[in-house]
Amino acid sequence: MPPFLGQGMCSGFRDAQSIAFKLDLVLRGAAGNDILDTYQTEREPHVRAVTEKGIELGHLQTLRDPERAAERDRTLLARRAASAAPEAIRLPSLVEGLFARNSGAGRGQLSVQGQVDDGTRRDRLDQIVGGGFHLLIQERSLDSAQLTGLLDDLARAGVRVVVVGGRIEIPEAFGVHDVDGTYRDWFTELGCSAVVVRPDFYVFGTANEPDAVAELVGELLSAVRGGDAVADVRVTA
Repeated sequence: MPPFLGQGMCSGFRDAQSIAFKLDLVLRGAAGNDILDTYQTEREPHVRAVTEKGIELGHLQTLRDPERAAERDRTLLARRAASAAPEAIRLPSLVEGLFARNSGAGRGQLSVQGQVDDGTRRDRLDQIVGGGFHLLIQERSLDSAQLTGLLDDLARAGVRVVVVGGRIEIPEAFGVHDVDGTYRDWFTELGCSAVVVRPDFYVFGTANEPDAVAELVGELLSAVRGGDAVADVRVTA
């Protein structure tokens, strides 16, 4: 990995997170060994694209032609003088692998990580509800009879269900406030009411209408539910 984009260790983290949760599914009997094949399918194209971007930036940073280097410097200095924000570097999404079949908005992209409050403390979402698979959902979709009937299955599969906004009165629920509106805005951007996030923080899939949400949950359960999976879920609002 070229050093110019600072993605060497970052790519290593992404590699480790990807293989770790898939190995966990296999070792718990929740998935077959073939799920491990998705590691190469997901990670190789992503690392290749990041490497190529690093090479591109490296060429820009190490220009040897004095005139071209001077022009680069003038451009960058002019941007700084104008207080222009630097151009954002967008890393590629994952395309093929362990994802929902339907290509909903946000599928394969990194999820957001907002501040939430459970009434006793305020922190990032995963620090409040824990790791693993998350089903982030708006309260109106949770009221669907189809989805309500799947909550026990999600609990047995170890999926944490996070209801964004409002308070809900079910035994597993505890209140969590979307402090900065991070998830509200994200749902609006994606045009959905439910998002499944993998343990490596990539989006498994999204859905909006009740039937589509139930289908998404069904696909998630097919991927993560093992006969001996330990129930470990909190439904949060």
